[in-house]
Amino acid sequence: MLLCLIVYWIVSIRGALTICPSITPDKLFLADSPVNEINWFRDNYILPNYTAVNVFVNNVGDFSSPEKQKRVRNLIAEYEKMPLCLGAEYTHFWLRDFDKYLETTIEDDESQLEFEDTSVSTNSKSFSFTKKDMQQFLNWPEYKHWNAFIKFDDKGNLTKFFAIIAFHGKELVSWNKRGELLNEWRAIADK
Repeated sequence: MLLCLIVYWIVSIRGALTICPSITPDKLFLADSPVNEINWFRDNYILPNYTAVNVFVNNVGDFSSPEKQKRVRNLIAEYEKMPLCLGAEYTHFWLRDFDKYLETTIEDDESQLEFEDTSVSTNSKSFSFTKKDMQQFLNWPEYKHWNAFIKFDDKGNLTKFFAIIAFHGKELVSWNKRGELLNEWRAIADK
């Protein structure tokens, strides 16, 4: 009897230490529910290939400050350094396209200046992140979608924006792994 009790305790303690509690959507719906089929596709195709974090930056302040821009760029780079991140090429971050836009317009200005044979420095051009100054960028067909990522106040000053950073991996199907990843994302945001 004592031997059976000891075996029972060992199995019970081992089971309690290794149990993986999780409430999954398939446990919340009837077995023949169409939601279960959708969840199966999500778990097997979507989550392992593309799980995203939305990083919201509120109360931007004077974004023309190079220090503030550097802090935001470093924030996005911290997420992109994570092991499961797909990398910068899969991140939706408007500031990178804005940099390309500025390079293009500066190159156009320089080529126009060379054509006109004048020597004006385009690098001294300062930029304020207002709706008025960014209107041309936000109206270009390839950059129009950034209107949904950027918010301005009533005065036309940049106040909020967000970026989407993509992650992938078969382990992202696990709710526990996604919970761990969420805690890592929050730690970066808190920092």
